[in-house]
Amino acid sequence: MSTSLPFYRTVPVPAIRGMAPYLIFHDELVSCDLDDAPDYQWKNADGDQFLPVIEGVKQLTLNTAIRRLVSLRSDLSGIPTSKFPIRTNSMGEQYYRVEYELRLSLIDEVMRFELTIDNEVCGIVTARFE
Repeated sequence: MSTSLPFYRTVPVPAIRGMAPYLIFHDELVSCDLDDAPDYQWKNADGDQFLPVIEGVKQLTLNTAIRRLVSLRSDLSGIPTSKFPIRTNSMGEQYYRVEYELRLSLIDEVMRFELTIDNEVCGIVTARFE
């Protein structure tokens, strides 16, 4: 079984010509034991606790029902920036629109992550389970 999770980032084009942009991203996947999972999760100031809000559900219930499953580090620094379109925002600043997918596969109870762009495996994903 496998599924792909789409991600995108906006990364400023470096002001110094020839300088590489920073293309290492961190994401977290969370799980929820509730029948109706919340749409949004927020973190407290420490970044350790998820604080979603569902009307009519006590915060203590949410804190125990939602937990961090895995922290992912996606390294796209080995990918040529020519793969990413350059856009300009309303203030005239240029940025790369970095689109990629994290493909999650479960094979014989082993969870595997692959970073893909245009269905081609091309980056490094490091997973840290909580």
